[in-house]
Amino acid sequence: MSFNRLQKMVNLSHPARSAGCFQKRCGFSCRLTGKILRYQRQNCPRRRPWRLIGIPTTNLEYDPQRLLPLPGIYATFAHHAGRIFPAVTNIGTNPTFITAPMANLRVESHLLDFSGDLYGSEQHLDFVKFIRPEAKFNSVDDLISRIREDIAIARQLLPPIQ
Repeated sequence: MSFNRLQKMVNLSHPARSAGCFQKRCGFSCRLTGKILRYQRQNCPRRRPWRLIGIPTTNLEYDPQRLLPLPGIYATFAHHAGRIFPAVTNIGTNPTFITAPMANLRVESHLLDFSGDLYGSEQHLDFVKFIRPEAKFNSVDDLISRIREDIAIARQLLPPIQ
């Protein structure tokens, strides 16, 4: 498959197909690298929405000129200080909490079975599989339920790391 056709697939919102083709053509998945930041409240009416959810995430600062995968939920691998963690990553605007129509895209990841403080460290994310598009939920409980489903799906898709 040509690179131009792959780029058209990305532009036409086929993240699952384009990610698979990218991996086949290039031999590796899409990688995004950046510094882990503290959550920044931008256009969010709630003070600390992540505390309502109880599922910690890393918030990645990325180069705004960088081409990102399409918004959605992905099974990923997060790399920190020589260790690799299976993760679930959201690229999007957090529409359940953020009401601004043109909110900036955020890249946030929940590292499976990890506990610790990673603020200020560098993170590499390898995008393995598209799970679903980002969605706005009617309640925090609905969001939490769907995040737990996404985590279960990611566990099935990602092999355990030793």
